[in-house]
Amino acid sequence: MGASEMRKTFSLAIVLAAALWAAEKLPAGAVRTGPYTWRHTDKEGKVWIYRETPFGLMKQDARYAPDAADHGAPVEPKKDYIETPFGNMKVQDLEKRPAGPALRVREEGGKLHFERETPFGVQKWTRDKTMLTPEEKKAWEQRQLKESNAEKR
Repeated sequence: MGASEMRKTFSLAIVLAAALWAAEKLPAGAVRTGPYTWRHTDKEGKVWIYRETPFGLMKQDARYAPDAADHGAPVEPKKDYIETPFGNMKVQDLEKRPAGPALRVREEGGKLHFERETPFGVQKWTRDKTMLTPEEKKAWEQRQLKESNAEKR
């Protein structure tokens, strides 16, 4: 293969790569039918389903969509759910959620040191007392309560 053929092949590869990476855009008039999902009918009357994925917007013929029956009327998201690219997740109130079975707290030098067992090993972090999350605050309060009960005995 000569140098000119290699240049042509390389140029063609760049053009194809650019075409593949060109972002699909949501057409005007697309109707939202669910979380990260839209339905659009083009000029020829063909119905398309658009889905936003972590990798970009995906366009699929509605006839071949596995859940095409679900893409009719527009749907409003439920208020007790959070939309994510991986589906709806139920909202949990952090104040009501327990601190976790393996959350350990110790105070050292005016800062709080937290540890939690995870499937990947022990997770450790340090926080200032004024910057606690609700979960950390609850764990710290439980620790203080436990210490005060131990002192009373």
